[in-house]
Amino acid sequence: MKKIILIGLSLFTGKLLFAQNTFPNPGNVGIGTLNPTSWFGGTVAQIEGRRAVLRLAPSLSGDVGTILFKGAFSESTNGSEDEFHLNYVSDPANPYIMLGAYKNGPKTILTLMGTGNVGIGTSAPSERLVVNGNLKIILDQANLPEKNVMGVVSLGYSGITGAKNWSLRGVYQHGNGVGVNADGGDLDVIKSLDGNTVLATKTDGTPL
Repeated sequence: MKKIILIGLSLFTGKLLFAQNTFPNPGNVGIGTLNPTSWFGGTVAQIEGRRAVLRLAPSLSGDVGTILFKGAFSESTNGSEDEFHLNYVSDPANPYIMLGAYKNGPKTILTLMGTGNVGIGTSAPSERLVVNGNLKIILDQANLPEKNVMGVVSLGYSGITGAKNWSLRGVYQHGNGVGVNADGGDLDVIKSLDGNTVLATKTDGTPL
């Protein structure tokens, strides 16, 4: 009997020594490591291994797995402005990951579809890349990045056609561009009242 007890204790102790998990209270959490740490400090949950995995597995189609980022000062406020959600929506036909925020109301920031489509500012991108809103491109980050920019911007609706006019805005016509919005430097795409598309350059010197 003593031998059996000793063997059992040895096996149990061996398992404890072999385990590489630590769940102190309070303190850092380690899975696959007894010394979880992070170079930037703060509380950390660390997973180590040849292929470390943090799995969120919603049980039904349409269910959501969420990683929540939330400021401590707004902890008691649901949907606070200091809050981001990284959501995975499980769906065998159309799974997607969405990054959302609550700054100035709830909004979708980025959507990654299982089809490979990517959306910025939209939750349902129908093409490989869909951007909902104006687009600004910095042409030279090292030299006057606030001026060396171009963009795709909305010019408002075109009368009875209901279509949006838009412009390829070059550096000379961008809001903070070179030459204080000198004439030219862009290409406007306008829907005329008869439904035709008109290409025009800007010549009135105004910023938009």
